[in-house]
Amino acid sequence: MLSYLGVPFLGPLVPLVTYLVKRHTSGFVRYHAVRALNLSISALLYTFCVLILGAMLALDSLVFALVISVPLTAALWLAVLGYVIRAASSANRGDSYQIPAWICATIVR
Repeated sequence: MLSYLGVPFLGPLVPLVTYLVKRHTSGFVRYHAVRALNLSISALLYTFCVLILGAMLALDSLVFALVISVPLTAALWLAVLGYVIRAASSANRGDSYQIPAWICATIVR
């Protein structure tokens, strides 16, 4: 649960530390740490894509770039926050939770 709750604040740092420390001792913790790490890396990649899009749009008009980029970034982080809350509550109950593939790429196994 700690891995998921660290994603909005510190990005992939908390899930990475949890994964490196607990990967050999607990399969359950490893499963959720990998899911949280994949979600945070995917969210960072999406954020960089929006940043690149905003920079390209800013070459034409700064206002247009902000009108497109800011709501897109807010929607992305709200979606990530929703899946973080669902996955953290599932981990707290002792269940597994599969984050949808459209938002979370499998980077770490």
